[in-house]
Amino acid sequence: MGMLFFLGFELLRDMLFSAALFPLPVNDYGMVRYRSIPWMTILLIFINCSVFAFWQSPKVYALERMIVALDPDDMNISDDLYRATRDYYDGVVDVWTFGYRAQTVQMGLGVGAFVAFTSMFMHGSFSHLIGNMLYLWAFGRRLEDACGPWRFLLFYLCCGMIAGIGSAIIKTRGLDLPSVGASGAIAGVLGGYLLLFPGASIACLWGIGLILRTLYWGMAQIFGFDEVKWTWTVRMRAFFLLAAFAAMNIVPSLEIIQEGSNIVGIDYLAHLSGFLGALIIFLFVRKDLLARYFSGRRL
Repeated sequence: MGMLFFLGFELLRDMLFSAALFPLPVNDYGMVRYRSIPWMTILLIFINCSVFAFWQSPKVYALERMIVALDPDDMNISDDLYRATRDYYDGVVDVWTFGYRAQTVQMGLGVGAFVAFTSMFMHGSFSHLIGNMLYLWAFGRRLEDACGPWRFLLFYLCCGMIAGIGSAIIKTRGLDLPSVGASGAIAGVLGGYLLLFPGASIACLWGIGLILRTLYWGMAQIFGFDEVKWTWTVRMRAFFLLAAFAAMNIVPSLEIIQEGSNIVGIDYLAHLSGFLGALIIFLFVRKDLLARYFSGRRL
């Protein structure tokens, strides 16, 4: 129970902090056309969550779990500390082995080029995982509908590989730190969504927007000038939301390119590379929708 409370607190803290200033997308809004159940998107979310839950989290949170359960009267504290430290060390080794590093690919270390795939399904923390999966859920389903499940999977994996390769090529100096997470592949999904559905609406959690909505709703109740329904989410156009996402990654990416290294803990170059890699989306869109797209009709 203590560990669940710790994870829940971490998730709530990070989500509130993230959504306070920048909109956090949670769902498509309104008219969303799905030809079938988006089972590939669901499967990707399941795989990512399973890898973290059953393989990574016991090691990632080993020390935290030991501290939460610490009992001063327990004579086996030293054994517990030894096991927790060992698990934590194993988790660090896993990140360095299966995370994306240029040296791993170039020199054939560890699993070699397979890190292009393994790194996509690993995450550094519970909040890192949930944040990525929210984005994948909000934008992946409609994109899967436009491509079909298997072509969507290929597009997703290609964007993830482009993200890793782009980040590794551009970083010319500094430590060759491992990169993990589905962020690069999901950035590709965001870019593909922006190209195909720029006018779509997204439901977002947004602190500033919620304050403005509350003020507007209150004025509407007082003066009765409009019928406003209260919702916890804010409706935003995909174009503005995703353009802001790109802009937030361009500036730090340029700084990393100038410095030649990245020590901030967030691989902005992978985000930007995956986002730009979304240009290949037209190779994966279903023929009927591609014809509609280039004829100027809505998808």
